[in-house]
Amino acid sequence: MLIIVREPAGDLPPGPHSTVIGNFCQIPGELLGQYRDGTSPDHPPSAEEARQRCQGCQGSPVPPSRSPSDSPSSRPRPPPRRLPSPPAPAVQTDRTAQAAVRVVRYDASRAAEFRSAVDQAAQIWNDSVSNVRLVAGSPADFVVLADNGWPRAQPVGRGRGTVWMGRQATGQGYAPLRIATHEIGHILGLPDRRTGRCTDLMSGSSAGTGCTNPYPNTAERAAVDRNFAGLTPPAVEFGEIYVDAPADAAP
Repeated sequence: MLIIVREPAGDLPPGPHSTVIGNFCQIPGELLGQYRDGTSPDHPPSAEEARQRCQGCQGSPVPPSRSPSDSPSSRPRPPPRRLPSPPAPAVQTDRTAQAAVRVVRYDASRAAEFRSAVDQAAQIWNDSVSNVRLVAGSPADFVVLADNGWPRAQPVGRGRGTVWMGRQATGQGYAPLRIATHEIGHILGLPDRRTGRCTDLMSGSSAGTGCTNPYPNTAERAAVDRNFAGLTPPAVEFGEIYVDAPADAAP
């Protein structure tokens, strides 16, 4: 317990047991049984009396006490700074093995009346596969031409080559859109599969003039994705010309 005394009235020698707070002297109660003015700890002088009486105390000054509102712990603290979340890792899929999408540019400016069919065929392939995207532009990886022969294609690399949209086929009733999608299939690495089934895009003219299906089947889509993921080599011979003509067609 601390008590307040006035120093000049008594003979208490200065020492480490007394400290000063402003005009007050603090002395541990166990070192002094009563105040210097004769009052007991049960009846201490008022604050004003102690202020008038306490003079010349010895010891080290003690800083004035702070109100609870001045306490550092009671002061408002700024909200904690939130660090940005790290970017989520890329999700990989088994189908594409996260191969980079290959952009293949084509030039159909010389495809004459077949240009619209070529653009539609490119969009069908874009909607069907994941690892390659066909866009019209230059420099072109493959070009599409129009002539009076049978439709044909000459792949010279993965996604590179030349396509001829032959009028001989369309003149006999074969669907231009199926022809365009089929011939681009050669550029994408698919060989002819003369199964006679209309569900097979690469069956080509063997499905007859009544077949207008321009969409690759599941196996054909997967083969193109594997080709451009680098998982398997294309099943075409680069440099060879693939002609899509009926078996009984005149050479």
